[in-house]
Amino acid sequence: MDVDGIVSFPENPVKSFTETGYIKVDVTTAGGALPVEGALVTISLAIPECSSVNATFMTDENGKIPRIEVPTPPRTCSLTPSAAPTGINPYSIYNIEVTKDGYSPAWAHGAQVFSGITSILKVDLVPIIEGENVDGSTEI
Repeated sequence: MDVDGIVSFPENPVKSFTETGYIKVDVTTAGGALPVEGALVTISLAIPECSSVNATFMTDENGKIPRIEVPTPPRTCSLTPSAAPTGINPYSIYNIEVTKDGYSPAWAHGAQVFSGITSILKVDLVPIIEGENVDGSTEI
C-alpha cells in the first residue's frame, strides 16, 4: 500500500491498458445499515485468458477495502467517439466477488472502470437463515 492508501493490482496482463483507474468496494448488510467486517473481496480482470490474474482483500471494521489501482485503456479511448467501432472499449471490465461465512455470496460481473475514475461498488450481503443453504434452499 502506498502513502495514499492505494493498492495496486498485481500485474497488467493487457498491453493496451496503459493507464490506471480505481475500484472501491463497500460491504454492508441490513439494507446498508451495518458494515460487514472480514468479508473476502476478490477482483479479477474479466478477460477469459487473464482470469487467473486477481487480487483479494478483507474488509475492515467499516466494511471497506482500500482503493484498488487497476489497469485501464487510455483516457483518449473514452474521449474519442470513433474508438468503440474499432473494437477498443474505453474502459476495462472486472468481476468482483464478495463472500463471508453466514452470508449468501454476491457477484458483480462486468464492472466498468475508466482511466482516472474511481468506480464504487456497494454490496449488501444477505445473511443465510439457519437451516438454509447458500442457494436459498432449506435443509430437511
